[in-house]
Amino acid sequence: MRKPFGSQCQTNAAYVVAEIRAGVLEFEDGHVWRIGKRRRDGSIVPMERHRIDSDNQDGYLQVGVTVDGALRKTLVHHVVLALHGVAVPVGMTVNHIDGDKQNNTRENLEVVSQRHNSLHANRTGAATRQRRRFSATERELIWEASKKRGQIRILARQMGRSYGTVRHTALRMRRAGCLPLFAEAA
Repeated sequence: MRKPFGSQCQTNAAYVVAEIRAGVLEFEDGHVWRIGKRRRDGSIVPMERHRIDSDNQDGYLQVGVTVDGALRKTLVHHVVLALHGVAVPVGMTVNHIDGDKQNNTRENLEVVSQRHNSLHANRTGAATRQRRRFSATERELIWEASKKRGQIRILARQMGRSYGTVRHTALRMRRAGCLPLFAEAA
């Protein structure tokens, strides 16, 4: 398969579009379905149809294809625009007009500036993700977990937070080289 060029999202979307046009994948009702499998010799073997898109951590649908042994993931709304020949210029983003991140029909997508997208999300109530701070108890647990190998991942799972967020907080605390202000003197 010839490698497309452009931004990473558009590049990965182009890989998915190429698989759709080759008859390996199918796009229908805002979802991506696998309908065939590509052999090493390039031929395509039909297979039972099943949905291959999934939710990412932000609630958007994403799909991945393997290209040269590497998994290339992209958001389904980028695939929809690529199928319709719409490029997303640098500095622009894709807006879901009705605010539903799972509604990936062409009529529901528009290319807008990041500012317009943020204003639209605030207006429609889609901007519900707020930065949650750690409580004093949580910070103390993070401090203790940072002293033991492998405990941050376990703690993040118990707290319902992402590993990256907890790890980043632990690193900031360790770099500062100080105990949290709420720790009692021994």
